[in-house]
Amino acid sequence: MGDWELINTELDAAEREQRTISDLAARVISTQFHSGQSSALYAFSSTGIIEDHLGDEIHESIQDSDEDEERRALEAFNTYCAGRSDKSRQAGWSHLRW
Repeated sequence: MGDWELINTELDAAEREQRTISDLAARVISTQFHSGQSSALYAFSSTGIIEDHLGDEIHESIQDSDEDEERRALEAFNTYCAGRSDKSRQAGWSHLRW
């Protein structure tokens, strides 16, 4: 199963269970959209840190996408980021795997 199949499975489960997506799903979504090591999306995918301008990058990615599947994932990711109270680097983040 590829990343997008796993992302969609997690999105469906989160909607059904009325919860935000998992840390792992958020990490994998961010890896699909970062534009390199200087981006906040890359920093998130590498460390779990939610930088101040991450929301701007998410919104830009939403606007740039013409795929409903991508916009759905990015909107769920944005909700995850807004709701996570600890915005700092996360221990063990790089070890999260499907």
